[in-house]
Amino acid sequence: MTSGDIDIGRGSAAAPLAGDQVRAVFGQVMGLVALTVGFAALGA
Repeated sequence: MTSGDIDIGRGSAAAPLAGDQVRAVFGQVMGLVALTVGFAALGA
């Protein structure tokens, strides 16, 4: 590898998420979306 090459790496720093982890993250994101929409509705 030369000094100009960029090493993107063979392994990812973030491991694939299991199904329950995906649901937990999705739930948190949807909760934040609901909170944001709620504040937007109050301010409208």
